[in-house]
Formats: sequence, structure tokens, C-alpha cells
Amino acid sequence: MARYHAWCGRRGRSPPFLSTSPPPDTVEGLFTHTPEVLLSANQPVVVTAYFYPAPGARDTVLAALEKAIPRVHEEEGCNLYCIQEAPDGSFVMIEHWDSAELLDVHGDGAAVADLNAELDGALASPVAVTRLNPIPVGDKAKGQVHAEG
Repeated sequence: MARYHAWCGRRGRSPPFLSTSPPPDTVEGLFTHTPEVLLSANQPVVVTAYFYPAPGARDTVLAALEKAIPRVHEEEGCNLYCIQEAPDGSFVMIEHWDSAELLDVHGDGAAVADLNAELDGALASPVAVTRLNPIPVGDKAKGQVHAEG
């Protein structure tokens, strides 16, 4: 079973469900970074997570995400937690957290555990999660991922 966020914050370990090959239409080697090199515990963290529904399971995956999102919005440190649908039918979650520590709490929380349970058997491949270190450049409002409250 693909475990979403099961590895968050576990420095020195790769996520157990992370695919060794990139998702379709991505650059080779996209997921080769090591989290401990990129992230500091107290700086903002941006996360992307790609969900690939199994054939016929689009509505199940979407419903599970729709159910989890409002709960996650209430978690401390969550500034952005939103999904988009790609032309290939996958869902892309974009997240922004105040810190890796608060992202760790999220990854160990009830909302993620419940989401994992609802996604069991509904995904064609493991969730591809990448933690990113923001590099703000240019205009403060346009040069970084953030959420206005």
C-alpha cells in the first residue's frame, strides 16, 4: 500500500513508497535529492504529492482527498494544502508548511492515517512525494509558493 507522508521528516531515509522512476512527463532524476540536505527543521517547506488513481478509481481517490483536505487545513503549520487534476487523470497535491517539524506532525496524524486507509487499493502506483526547500526570488508575492490567510 502506498503510504502518503509516512516518511515526512525522517532525515537520512528515503520514503519507502517513492518510485525509482519519475512520474510521466517529468525530468529524469527528479526524486534523487536527500531530505537532510535540502531541509532545515524550522524553515518553510513546500511539498508536492502525485496521486495516480487505479483504473476506475478516480472518484474514490478524489473523494478521499476531498475528505482529508478540510481536516488538514486545521492542522498547525498548514498554510496550503490543495489539489489539482492533471490532464492524465492524476491528482497533484501542493502543500506549504511552516516547518519540517510541523510537517512531521502532519505525517504522523490522524488525517493522513485515514487518507491512507481510504486510498488502499485505489492507486495505480505509489504516491510520489517530494519535499522542497523554497528559494524566494523576485517579487515576494510571485516568487514563492505561499498562501494568503
